This record gives sequence, C-alpha cells and structure tokens, in this order.
Amino acid sequence: MNLNFSGVWKGNLEKSKLLGPAPKAVLVKINHADPELIVEMVITKMDDTEDRVLFRGLTNGEEVANPVHGIQVRSRSNWVGTELLIESWMKVGGREGHFRDFWSLSGDGQTLTMEHRDDDLAGQITLLERTHTSQRTFSDSAASTLRKALVTGLTGRLNPFVRFAHWPIIGLAAFNKTAAEAALDTGFLDSYP
Repeated sequence: MNLNFSGVWKGNLEKSKLLGPAPKAVLVKINHADPELIVEMVITKMDDTEDRVLFRGLTNGEEVANPVHGIQVRSRSNWVGTELLIESWMKVGGREGHFRDFWSLSGDGQTLTMEHRDDDLAGQITLLERTHTSQRTFSDSAASTLRKALVTGLTGRLNPFVRFAHWPIIGLAAFNKTAAEAALDTGFLDSYP
C-alpha cells in the first residue's frame, strides 16, 4: 500500500537544507488520492510577500506538463518503494534542468521529507511538519478549476520573484495571486490557518 501525503504541512526551515535564499515560511496543502496529487504551496519571503505555487501530478508514471514562468515543465511521478519520486525536466536558457525530488513520511506520519538526489538541486532537503490531516477530498469544482488552468495554460501573470531553489517540489505551475485566489475561492485551502 502506498503512503498518502494529504494534509497541511508547515516547513521546518531550521532543519531543512535549502539551496538559495531561505524563505521566512513555507506552508503546503496536499490532496493526494492515487494516482492524483494536487499541491498548493504558499512561500512567505523575508519581506512578508507571498508566492503561491500550484502543482498537479499523477503518481502512476504518466507524464504531466505544467507551465512555470512561461516554461513548459514535464514531470513524471512514481513510487520507488515507500518513496514518491517526482522527476521533472525543463529548458532554461538553452540548458535542460533535471530534478529528482523524493518524498517520504516519517514512521509516525508527522514529518514529510522532500529530498533532491542526483539532480540539479542535489542536496536540497525540505522538512515539513504536519499541522493537521486533510479530512476533505479536493472538491470537484476546485479540481475542475485547477485542471482547466493546467490544461489550457491559463496561469495569469506570473510573479518573477519565485525562485526555483525555494521550491521543495519542481515541476510546478506557478500562478499569480489572482489565479491562486481563484483556486482558493473554490475551497481549495478552506482549512488554511
């Protein structure tokens, strides 16, 4: 049986090893019902501005494309033992970036580790602590809104200050606040503190 990452998670930045400038806070809401994985990440920068990132993946190895800053990111997710491997590729400035992000849960299910191995962010490890378990599944209207945005590439105006090294998961579709708020309006983060 595969693990379930559903819940709301807060980044433990003191115990994490991030490449690049560290954010002030990271909050992640995950809705996971194999094979679908939907993630919203809120990254609070040191100046208290927020970046919101949405990501859709399939854990069955099927390739998914997500636009990030106008760059197409191809991702595949599959189980490697008890870890979920999210592998992504993107071309930036004539160079192809390759990312291998391994997700695992602690024995008590209270710590989510996102570790980059053998990739362009090798050594980055993000530790997230569970704030509470998601009791709801992703609403049909929220899923429909997110799917439409991802499939049509409807990402709105992207925030240029999101830095790839801040993301514990790569292969993300970055949405500006307008698009993120639209996803929030559908009830996606109704349990967000």
